[in-house]
Amino acid sequence: MTLKSVVAAARRAFVGSRESAKAHAERAAGLLDLERALAATTAGDVQLRRSWLRSNNSGGAVGYQHMHTEPGAFDVVVFLLPPGSSFPLHDHPGMLVLSQLLVGDLRIRSFDWIGEAGAGAGGARAARRRPDVAVEAPLLERLLPDEGNVHALSTSSGAAFLDVLSPPYDDRGARPCTYYAEERAAGGNGLLALLTPTDVRLLDPRFSCVAVAPEGTDQ
Repeated sequence: MTLKSVVAAARRAFVGSRESAKAHAERAAGLLDLERALAATTAGDVQLRRSWLRSNNSGGAVGYQHMHTEPGAFDVVVFLLPPGSSFPLHDHPGMLVLSQLLVGDLRIRSFDWIGEAGAGAGGARAARRRPDVAVEAPLLERLLPDEGNVHALSTSSGAAFLDVLSPPYDDRGARPCTYYAEERAAGGNGLLALLTPTDVRLLDPRFSCVAVAPEGTDQ
């Protein structure tokens, strides 16, 4: 499977009007095609820069390989986490994300939104914590606007995953990526939390996200 197959399926799923019944059916079919295309995608298909998964080369930073953008519709990106690294708690506002873990392992801590945005002090919002999961490649995951939308990732041996995000992040508009501090809330058998927007450097002073060129191209 090639990256072109992923992009073509994403176009069917996310580009164009979705108002008619036929359009909704086409979108549903496109999503199924996209999941199949992602599940068949390998590290070689995306020219994964495996050297970034060695911590002595990356300095511990999270890398990203930008693969494709369909303006206003979707982005296709590969994220690379070196051994022992983490991606602090962050959101995907109003977005659907399909993610294929290509290599390595991930531990995922995630939350479902249950309160209105910015309802609490400091912009805090209520959320329900989902069970933590530990996964290994290959694996396809789906993240919805109200299910698992906020998550933190960590890896022991290093990991790389291919994300299709729709609509894409827009740091200058309505869809910036926001990082959160977690505080346990009363009730809910210990699963309720208040998530408060915060500076990512307060969560992990070492964290950075660095653009990485695909394997076989100049850095």
